[in-house]
This record gives sequence, structure tokens and C-alpha cells, in this order.
Amino acid sequence: ALLALAGWFAVRHAPVAAGAAPGAGGLGAAGTPAGEPAAVPGRTPAETMGLLEVDPLEIELGYGLLRLAEGPAGGELMTRIALCRKQIAVELGVVLPLVRVRDNVQLPPHGYAIRLRGTEIARGELRLDGFLAMEAPGGTDPGLQGVPTREPAFGLPALWIAASDKARAELAGYTVVDPATVLATHFSELCKRHAADILSREECKALIDLVRQRQPSLVDELIPALLSTGQVQKVLANLLREGVSVRNLTVILEALADAAPQSKDADFLTERARTALGREITRDLGPGRIAVLTVDPELEARLTEAAAGSAAAVLDAPALHNLKRSLQQGSALLAGRGRSAAVLTTPACRPVFRRLIERSFPQVRVVSTAELVGDVEVESVGRVTC
Repeated sequence: ALLALAGWFAVRHAPVAAGAAPGAGGLGAAGTPAGEPAAVPGRTPAETMGLLEVDPLEIELGYGLLRLAEGPAGGELMTRIALCRKQIAVELGVVLPLVRVRDNVQLPPHGYAIRLRGTEIARGELRLDGFLAMEAPGGTDPGLQGVPTREPAFGLPALWIAASDKARAELAGYTVVDPATVLATHFSELCKRHAADILSREECKALIDLVRQRQPSLVDELIPALLSTGQVQKVLANLLREGVSVRNLTVILEALADAAPQSKDADFLTERARTALGREITRDLGPGRIAVLTVDPELEARLTEAAAGSAAAVLDAPALHNLKRSLQQGSALLAGRGRSAAVLTTPACRPVFRRLIERSFPQVRVVSTAELVGDVEVESVGRVTC
């Protein structure tokens, strides 16, 4: 009886393993079942302080998905995440912090959740015994049998199909991906969308230090004499929020060094940085002729007055509703031509117009005439009015 009691006591009070970052070769517990407390936390002040730490990026897995992260090098998922970090560094110029992967018994067995600084920003489900098939435009329907779903990153209609149907689906023009790729793609797109929130002061300082190694005089002229690291971070976050890469940080810092003596306002500095990055912005709008929506001159004048502080020029609710409806119709015209939505306006109007639409139309690019570089041909396919 004493041996049985001692064994029960040892099992009940066994410690729970800590979470592991990529490459650590393990998973951490995200929680314990109700009524089964883990090792008593907070025995020492250091342990208590450890409970306050929030990881920048986390991926939580249901127990049915744990084998995605198992293996000598952290599993297939860790390999995909490492590739995502390299891709985002090349595309946006931001180095993602280490991603913590852990199990969570509160999730469905085949569910996963992605967290940004402790807050869940997305979740989904995977089927490890199949593949996700998405029909490509112009593909033929081979009568595939599967479970209807939505591709989590872009919301496209898709099917979970059996492994035996993979070859037939690919021949029919479907895009077929494995579960680890589905999760990694979802994670990558979320990181791009939230890059402005991921960029912290510490990561901003690390990027500035890279430029300091090559051009110390530029950084010494700007920081801290003209701007602080926090002010530079706000400008970089504004650029990332609109999908503008900050990889060419030298050009951005040079623009800030020229503009900071005039004003330290983050919006003003952002516009000057965008103008300096005009070549990259023009290239991202697409090759050849650029198809855009233009802004009605009367609306442009009102927004320019609003930027100057005129309360009478602020749009009321009906005018704002009409603007959004007009923008939605214009975006549909561009989508019909296979182009992404873009609005061209004046430099003074651009930041105000962007703030008006950023919540309802986060994917719409708003560019100013000062950002178009070279002999680019612009075609207006519609006009945004209110």
C-alpha cells in the first residue's frame, strides 16, 4: 500500500516539459487537463518571472499533428518554417524571430493555431492521411472524391483527397500540396500580413546595425542625432503595413536623414521614404502598362484639405460609404483584367486616402504620382468618387 501511494504521488506531481524553439528537438506543453496540475509554478522568483514571457510567434498543434514536428531536425514542419523565414527576409527585409512550436490539448486532434505575441490570429485543420487539392483556372474536373474545405492562406475552395488520387489531380491541373506545406504557407502569409507588428525595436536595431557595418557615417548622422530607433521603427512599420519591402534599408535611412530636419512626424517621414523607394514600388505594380484607379478631383481636394487640418473637409458617413462602394466596383474591374487593385493619387492625398480604406480594403495598394519612376505607362480603368 505504501509503494502504491508513493507511485501515485510521483505520477501526480511529475514536472511538465518546457516548450522548444525550432531545432530544439522537442515540443512543449501548452496546458494540462483540468484537475491535473503540472509542477507547481513560481517556486522561485526566477520561475515566476519566466511565466510572464510571451513568445513573438507560436504554432500550437493538436495531438494528431505532433508527428509533423517530430524527428532529429524538428520534423518536416520545422524545415518548412526555416524556408519561410528565408523567403520573408528576401521579400520584405525582415528577419522573423524564432518560432516556438508546442502541443495544445485544448485544440481538436488535427487542429492548429498560430499566435502573435500570445494572441491567436488564425487556426485551421489538417488531414495527415491526404493532400489538399486546389483547382487551377482552366483545369479539368476529373471527378475527384474528397472532403470540401477552404485553403487557409487565401480562402480558395479546395478538397482533401486521398494519396492515391494525387497523380490524377495533378494531371487534371489541380495544385496539390501536402499538409506541412499547407500549414507553412498559412503561417508565411500571416507573417507577411502582420510584418509591421512582428518588427520590434530590438529587431529594428539589429537591421540598423547591419547598415552601420557598411555605412557607419550614415547611421551616426541619423541616430541618435536626428531620430531615435523607435522613430525609425515606426516608419519601417508603416512601410511594411502597406506591403513595401524594407530590405533596401540604406535608401530608407538616407531619405530619413534628409527629411528629419524638416519634420519628425512618422507619416511625413514615411512618405519621403516611399518616394525614395519609388523604383521598387513601381516594379511591384506589375510589368509593362500599369492599370490603376484614379481619385475624383473633388474628392482629392477634400482629402488634401483634411490632411491640412480642415475639419470641414472630413468625409461624413454617407460619403465614406459611397467611396468604399466605388472602390469595390473599381477593384472588381481590375480583378477582371487579372490585375491587383491599385489607386493612384497625389502625394498630399495619399496618406489620408490610405487611412480611410485600410481596414475595409487592406490589400488595395495606394500609390502617389511621386512614387512612379521611369517611363512607365499608366492606364486608368476607373475613378473612385464619393
